[in-house]
Amino acid sequence: MATVAYTFVSRCSGGCHNVFDISVNGGADQRITYNIDEIREPLSALTPQQISELKLMVLKVHMSGKTRAQIVTELQSGPVTVTI
Repeated sequence: MATVAYTFVSRCSGGCHNVFDISVNGGADQRITYNIDEIREPLSALTPQQISELKLMVLKVHMSGKTRAQIVTELQSGPVTVTI
């Protein structure tokens, strides 16, 4: 299983830009600034390329730490549903 930790750092005076420290699996934080409207944008607004990348990333996160045999067994047992 993978863990993504978001820690709020600051917000601009206008309130649109938010700074976060983000780590994956307990690794080093990366400081990233996101526009609040970008965060709340619906997934339906993603480009086909972004959707393709999202599908792969979700599958990678879901399968993280599993053996090849475990992955094959899970994929062959029927539809895999990942809830975020």
